[in-house]
Amino acid sequence: MHLLRIFEGANSEYHWFLRQRFRDRIRQTYSQPTSYVDDRNWFCQLSLVLALGQALEKEPKQESEETNDPWDFNQPSTPLDLFGQAVSLFIISETLTLENLETLNLMAYYCHFTNRPKAAVIYISQSVALSRLLQLDDPEIYQPKISERQDSKSRCITKEHMLRLWWTTVCLDKTLASELEMTPVDLSPSLELPLPSSEGLSPEDEEEFFDLELLLAEIRS
Repeated sequence: MHLLRIFEGANSEYHWFLRQRFRDRIRQTYSQPTSYVDDRNWFCQLSLVLALGQALEKEPKQESEETNDPWDFNQPSTPLDLFGQAVSLFIISETLTLENLETLNLMAYYCHFTNRPKAAVIYISQSVALSRLLQLDDPEIYQPKISERQDSKSRCITKEHMLRLWWTTVCLDKTLASELEMTPVDLSPSLELPLPSSEGLSPEDEEEFFDLELLLAEIRS
């Protein structure tokens, strides 16, 4: 949990995943090692968060020359080894999920943090495409498959999760494209979309999310 706390403390301006759910999955992974043995995307996402936590703890971002090959993972850094592991684990099937989007955003941010701007733009471009395929730019149309057992509380969390993932993707796209003086992939995010909000969320529900005010500041910047 140490590296997770480092990651969350340094990157709370964006919404990466449902925080409590992520923590619960980590606990279950360590207490029951076979519980997610076939879930490649989970171990991919976990590797990315650990890689970012290690990079933040040991190697703060410094100005340096961009590496010649943004896809060269054969470097001695431990965080980079974890990133290479994550890339090798990541798969996207025809059944697209919000977890796929979470993972691509983390990949883009890792490349940004480690001064690989071209690779970062490639990953965030995929994030934007995936967001649109999931119809996150129109959450009133996109309806996640929610079982009958889920109550209104779960639906509220799911919808807010979708909305914050969309705005996080838009903000990352804008930030990463500007580093290369490029036009963001998403030229016209829907102005009809609501902004993230805590409305309808209990204090317990809000623990699933990152800092709302920081995300709103990023959106408006």
